[in-house]
Amino acid sequence: MANQAPFDFDVSVKDIYGALACGCTLVVVPRALFAQPAALVSYLEEKQVTIMTWAVAALCLITSLHGLEGQTLSSVRRVMFSGEVMPVDHLRTWMDHLPEAVFVNLYGPTEVTCNCLYHIIDRDRAYDEGIPLGVAFPNRQVLLVGEDGSLVTEPGATGEILVRGVSLALGYVGDEERTAAVFTQNPLHRRFPDRVYRTGDLGAYSDAGELFYRGRKDNQIKHQGHRVELEEVDLAIEAVPGVTRCRCVYDKEKKRLIAFYEGTAEAAALRAHALEALPPFMMPTKILPIEAMPLTKNGKVDRAALLALSREAAARRRARTKKREKDL
Repeated sequence: MANQAPFDFDVSVKDIYGALACGCTLVVVPRALFAQPAALVSYLEEKQVTIMTWAVAALCLITSLHGLEGQTLSSVRRVMFSGEVMPVDHLRTWMDHLPEAVFVNLYGPTEVTCNCLYHIIDRDRAYDEGIPLGVAFPNRQVLLVGEDGSLVTEPGATGEILVRGVSLALGYVGDEERTAAVFTQNPLHRRFPDRVYRTGDLGAYSDAGELFYRGRKDNQIKHQGHRVELEEVDLAIEAVPGVTRCRCVYDKEKKRLIAFYEGTAEAAALRAHALEALPPFMMPTKILPIEAMPLTKNGKVDRAALLALSREAAARRRARTKKREKDL
């Protein structure tokens, strides 16, 4: 079992206790290898890793930098991923290289002891709508609740994902205010004490009754008078041919939306495609290519770092303009 997550990140709990429960070896992957995708894959093959429970961004780092090309992972039989929405193109690349492995999408925040939902990937399914969050683990229940506290069941309607069950955390040590804000009474009734955790994640049911992730409440922005979910823009641009992954950021100071993407698509062609899929108020001001997304310590895409990159690029453009004006 290959450990990707730092030991102070909840994903590592699955590695540590999973290895103990199964009696298998826990391979602690050296951090430096994550800057060398090909060497990282070679290391996993050398250690004959069978199980990978990794952050989506870590898996995408390998595929973005072509770390699987010319490589073999002969012993890997299960890949479980979580933390972000897995871009389907990256998933397909992994599945092509591991034709016999089982892939599983996991969902759940730290506060519910790692995971509460899972979806086993169907290799014959196109996943045009994205990958669903799946069904609940034993002793957990997931509720979709609207802003008025009522249960959301109508397909397409967005609500907040709430979790109840035996695995809820007690709260945040030394932070009673924050604990009270998110570990609350079940809003659907008052008959008896029934704690739920308010994840801050948004979801919606499909016509088939499957639950899909629709972004974070704190990733909702107000732009040109409209409420915009950054993840919705991400998905629209990821549907453009030649784009393998997209992440958007919002610059509050400049009041502009900026998209970063990995892939082979040309920015101009991408913009033309995106204009057909997005309403004008959701169209990014700038669409910028990037070789690989910056990651947080926990292996998730670092949107704050992307925003800093956009500001640095803008500063360089202003400097070049001033220099040209001075030369003239």
